[in-house]
Amino acid sequence: MREIDAKKIQKEREEQSITEKLEGGEVDLSEYVGLEKARFERFSVETIITKLTLGNKPNLTELVCYNNQLTTIDLSKCPNLIGLNFSVNQLTSIDFLKQLPYPEKLTVLKLATPMLRKDWSIYRLLLKKAVLTVPPNSPTKK
Repeated sequence: MREIDAKKIQKEREEQSITEKLEGGEVDLSEYVGLEKARFERFSVETIITKLTLGNKPNLTELVCYNNQLTTIDLSKCPNLIGLNFSVNQLTSIDFLKQLPYPEKLTVLKLATPMLRKDWSIYRLLLKKAVLTVPPNSPTKK
């Protein structure tokens, strides 16, 4: 499997008259080693994703987990990530970015989460060329 997109899966289910949404909660993607893209937006799953286990993902380039309740995530085995969107989650630290094997590969980073307004300096250090989404009222927003 190369791509998991909860929104597309949900649309296909609706076309087949399956009305139940995909379950969220704790999602484990460990077995999908060849995965290149994964998208889990809140409106596409029945329950909010609270834990996402990736495992070894050497081909993963894009990870979107928008509007869920993740508090942390392990990206240490994702060497080719170029796009991340963890906006509107429960992240309280950006320490998970320090786990990235090659943070310089990131070109898109979206972390519009009010709890992350404290220290934006790490973004400048890690991501000199990235497109950043900054939460309203953050220190860097003018």
